[in-house]
Amino acid sequence: MNRGNGLPGSVNSGFGNAHAETAPLSLQMAVVVLTLVPLLVVYPFMQKDFRTGVLTGTVKG
Repeated sequence: MNRGNGLPGSVNSGFGNAHAETAPLSLQMAVVVLTLVPLLVVYPFMQKDFRTGVLTGTVKG
């Protein structure tokens, strides 16, 4: 006997879908690299400003 879990089809369709298509691992890694490279290039030049911004939010005393 196969009983449903009581959820409507539109709600149930998003859960437990083990066969959902995902991007290939190489594409996922390319996105990670493209996301991190600009940050790693800009950070050394803006380090003083990042530190100033962090210290601005601290409480003295």
